[in-house]
Amino acid sequence: MIAESKLQFWNTRAAIGRNAGSNDFILKQLEQQQILAQIPENSRVLDIGCGNGETLIRLATEKACEGTGIDFSPEMLKSAASTARETGCAERTEFREACLPELPQDLEQYDYAVSERCLINLADHNEQQAAFRNIMHCLKPGGRYLMVESFKQGLERSNELRQCLDLEPIDPPWHNCFIDEEIAASWADENFVLEETLPFTSTYHFLSRVIYARLGATAGEELQYDSEINQLALKLPAIGDLGPVRMWTWRRTR
Repeated sequence: MIAESKLQFWNTRAAIGRNAGSNDFILKQLEQQQILAQIPENSRVLDIGCGNGETLIRLATEKACEGTGIDFSPEMLKSAASTARETGCAERTEFREACLPELPQDLEQYDYAVSERCLINLADHNEQQAAFRNIMHCLKPGGRYLMVESFKQGLERSNELRQCLDLEPIDPPWHNCFIDEEIAASWADENFVLEETLPFTSTYHFLSRVIYARLGATAGEELQYDSEINQLALKLPAIGDLGPVRMWTWRRTR
């Protein structure tokens, strides 16, 4: 029943357009900037939980990448395929339906895999680990998985600061199971190496979810994603270790 509710939720959001994946478009920009900076031109990319295909299409149009987008929402996939045709990159991209933790058995091997807050839609940590292993097996030896996901410890650190400013804690959305850093670190072995953990949204999360939230509460104003302070945060370097969204870079060794 919960899985059906999640599918209905994402099918409905497909109609929103560019913000289908998240109302927080600045956070989405930060994610895409980080991914595009890491992936070289002409790479073959597997986009897990591709949604409306925005990230994979940007990789195709801006970096001449080719790749496959995977999602469990038929409506999201329709939107992705339509945008790929409109932007002239349909020949370099394909979009396929699958439901994690399983992946299609006939996928090729890729230089890079990416996910943006996808594994957190799975039911529990066991499903997340199963999906992780299936994703890693889709990489060439030496290939990398840019795992951009939400982690519970980063959110806990932000909530500690919010508590100091008499702000209510932020809870994960109903359809999410945030990844536990300690559990995820145990996924590493001789075949799958964790190269880097990067809290690239730390500054943005601090300014938007702590400072701006306190200013809004004091002024009695509704918070806006396009506020000046949020837009400023987009231009600043990452400082500290706050916020749930971070990039873990994994490498398949063999």
